[in-house]
Amino acid sequence: MASAIQVDLCAIPLAPGPQGGPSNFDNPPSLQITVITMSAIMLSFAVFITAGRLYANKARLVAADSAENFVEITKADIYDEYAHMTLSWGYTAGVGTAVAHGLDYTKPGEENPSIFSEILSLPFLFGASGISNMTQKSLEVRAQQSANGLRYNWSTITLVSTEAMLNATYTRFNESLDEIQGLEDIVWSFTHEPLPPALYGRHAGSNPFSLGARNQTLVVGLLIASWSQETDDQVVDSATRRLMSAIETDAKSLNAWDPFVYLNYAGPEQDPISSFGKENVDRLRPIANRVDPDQVFLHQVPGGFKLK
Repeated sequence: MASAIQVDLCAIPLAPGPQGGPSNFDNPPSLQITVITMSAIMLSFAVFITAGRLYANKARLVAADSAENFVEITKADIYDEYAHMTLSWGYTAGVGTAVAHGLDYTKPGEENPSIFSEILSLPFLFGASGISNMTQKSLEVRAQQSANGLRYNWSTITLVSTEAMLNATYTRFNESLDEIQGLEDIVWSFTHEPLPPALYGRHAGSNPFSLGARNQTLVVGLLIASWSQETDDQVVDSATRRLMSAIETDAKSLNAWDPFVYLNYAGPEQDPISSFGKENVDRLRPIANRVDPDQVFLHQVPGGFKLK
């Protein structure tokens, strides 16, 4: 058995104001915390290599099937809150292009959840599935986030979960490879993470995120690049901007773009706080002025996204 702490960030009230925040408030966070006991959970990943002649004819089919499964599993009206999945398009210098799924299922006693059966029936090249716990999961996430001396860039976008939109990100991702695939130690990935109403609808009327008017499953898209040479910084930065701009253009044409910018994934050039909407920003600003009248956190504390 393992204990997990469930932090309900959406429950932080706007009145008298949220405490904590990305270097905008000088008092420590006040979080509504529930400690829950979790038994073993199902963890799985599956990687489909789509590089080279052997897989060229199947690459788009694998991506399309993966997009279809992702959209079906994350539908707003049938979303299973015990399930979590990610869908990634990836490229590494050593492997080439790939499609990858990360699958988690936390309902006790469900070692082979049927919700993932379609994905796991696809002919993946390598992967693993097993029973683990939150401790091991945390260690794995920590290992994945280790910098290892590499250079990093990232950016995020919020989309509506549709097959057409996910297929568009696949097309744009592959178009972007010409710019980066010759770079030393490059790892280039675009990950889709579902954000259904079952999650963002909680306390939507009292948190500052302005998501209450939505009723569709959203997708938080995250582009991450890592590479080793400082001389390649400008190339990666330019490729990042072009790819994200192309995806945004497609999303708007498909009526699948959402202005929300997820703060935890936002790149340095993005402005997630403004995406909360003018009304909420106007409510946050006097709170910051009240708790930090000398604007120490605004001007003297580096990092974070600032209220403007």
